[in-house]
Amino acid sequence: MSNGNDATPSPLQQLGERYGISSAFENAYGRIVAVSADTTARLLDAMGVHVGDPAEAQAALDAENARAAARPLPPTVVVVPEDGLCTVQVRGAHKPEPIDWRITLEDGGERSGSFRVAETSMGAGEGQVALVLSDLPFGYHQLRLPQLGTEAHLIVSPGRCWLPPATEGGHWGIAVQLYLVRSATNWGIGDFSDLRALVEMVGAHGCGLIGLNPLHQMFLDEPEAASPYSPATRLFLNPLYIDVQAAPEWAYAPAAQALVASPAFRARITACRAAPLVDYTEITALKLEALGLLHQAFAQFASSERRAAYAAFCLEKGHALERASLF
Repeated sequence: MSNGNDATPSPLQQLGERYGISSAFENAYGRIVAVSADTTARLLDAMGVHVGDPAEAQAALDAENARAAARPLPPTVVVVPEDGLCTVQVRGAHKPEPIDWRITLEDGGERSGSFRVAETSMGAGEGQVALVLSDLPFGYHQLRLPQLGTEAHLIVSPGRCWLPPATEGGHWGIAVQLYLVRSATNWGIGDFSDLRALVEMVGAHGCGLIGLNPLHQMFLDEPEAASPYSPATRLFLNPLYIDVQAAPEWAYAPAAQALVASPAFRARITACRAAPLVDYTEITALKLEALGLLHQAFAQFASSERRAAYAAFCLEKGHALERASLF
């Protein structure tokens, strides 16, 4: 069998594509990887299609093509309404008498009607007639033509993704991985102060929205388990995004100020900023050390209003906060 590298798809590859088996894919490194003939054959065999050699692959492909050509409707039909009308191409409908159609809508509702070949053939391809349906809602429906013994999944699509009204008329936005944002003030990972500065900067140029990576709490005892899509909990925010020097306690935490101003600590921050990748282990160590000193300052010097706000937060979050903190 072909190894899958030919410019023209082999019968085996074409047969595989008919069954949803790609002949190639792009891997995580951006390289195109060809699916081997053996893999395609094994997958087809698991689907009940045995192809032991090129001749069998060609025969199976011919049989599949013949079955497809004989079907009045393909298994799935996707239509985009134009002026409220959905057009479905039907093959092999040559009878002059009315042909019934029935649609079960996604919400369980029913639609039905009939059409005549002579009335609907305009605009259809050779051997096809156009069934024109009106006022179908967007969604996944089931279309049946009982007299032709066929049915199909009917997907009525708007033709584009939904966009909020604020994005229409030329409004735009950007996607941001906050942890990758670098600035002259952060510690090698983007923080909430960077996010505010970014919002103000792009907003001044007409940007209307920012798509952010998840900001959930991660594993402070295992910093390199850093995927924002696999957090420790989705109930709380990641403290690594805190701008230490923007916290209210910074103003009355001389121990934290002295730590951050020390040459050794500054050198560690500089190294994190210069690293090509986010050094989660070092950044976690830096921030936890400084945040610990801020907490001590809070315990000693915080105002009654600040203490009340903290107590209310702990009360609101309850047992979940306690468990997340212990974990």
